[in-house]
Amino acid sequence: GGRRLKSEATLYRVMIVIGIFLNAFGFYTPFSGNYLQYHGKLGAAREDICRGPFGILDGLDGDNYEDVRIDTSNLYFRDVRANSAMLFDVNSVSFYYSVINESTNAFLHDLWMPMPYENRYVDLDSRAMLSALLGVKYNIIKSGDEIYLPYGYYSKVQEKDNYALFASDISLPLAYLYDSVMSDQEYKALSPLQKQQALLRSAVVPESILTENDIDLQAVDNEKLELSNIVSEYEIEETVGLNISNNRIEVEEAGAFLTIKTESINKAERYFSFRNLWYEGKKNTYIAIMDESRSKSFEVKSSLDSAYADVHNFLCNLGFAEKHGDFYKVIFSEPGIYTYDSMEILSQPVEKMREWINLRK
Repeated sequence: GGRRLKSEATLYRVMIVIGIFLNAFGFYTPFSGNYLQYHGKLGAAREDICRGPFGILDGLDGDNYEDVRIDTSNLYFRDVRANSAMLFDVNSVSFYYSVINESTNAFLHDLWMPMPYENRYVDLDSRAMLSALLGVKYNIIKSGDEIYLPYGYYSKVQEKDNYALFASDISLPLAYLYDSVMSDQEYKALSPLQKQQALLRSAVVPESILTENDIDLQAVDNEKLELSNIVSEYEIEETVGLNISNNRIEVEEAGAFLTIKTESINKAERYFSFRNLWYEGKKNTYIAIMDESRSKSFEVKSSLDSAYADVHNFLCNLGFAEKHGDFYKVIFSEPGIYTYDSMEILSQPVEKMREWINLRK
């Protein structure tokens, strides 16, 4: 019996070794998977990451950015390599972690950031108020893409390797003060754009704390906070490759689109909002919104995707402009069924930002 068990154990070991060999052979060798072709010489990976956006910090005085945050605009993870800011020892708003603080997710989902993930974000969607609130002093873009910079980033610090670094004169410091409070229940009732403004105007605290300390909430009602949420009426002028009716879009082919006519608006950020948007088709799709001069896109996942995180509210920022136009094209990358509760065009004026930020300082 003992010899038979030893023979079986030896057989299992041989089978395991053969299995490992066959897997490695099929994955790495040039005769099969050839995964080695994706790797270069020793040190090439670090050299590749250092050629990314944060490489523009080389040669600058580290004292300028060690106590501030750095963001990017209109760059994606193909450019902003996951967690690459750590290699440069800087504070970024980009992250890709297995586990993060649940409050971070709650904050980002409350604001309808256009990312269908729980564990990865590449930027703050070029939102000027969020950038100021979170102390984002610097923003990196590709050279020539200045149109995608958030409001307030007008001072060019350096340009290098096809990237440009801009500084803001309105970002908040590491510590700042509020002179009013708002209950978390009042905050939850606001729209995402109103929440962005409220966070610059008032500290949000649990209602139980306000009740226990008899704090008067009349000082922070919405009129005095000057919270705005401009909704623009629109008409769908043309559809190509899709049918739309009753908050349901049936996309028949990749690249189908619809065109929208709306009102122009001055000195504001313009957003496209999709409330409770669901996609049925492939694992994921992308929706792009274009005007005459810029294009932004975001990913929507179906339940077929292994990274599906039940994210269905999206607020995509087309950015700040002195004058936004009145024509947009919405493009769907994949065929399938898209349903939603509402699709809106929103605008957020920024003329009060400097006054609010000075009050915090």
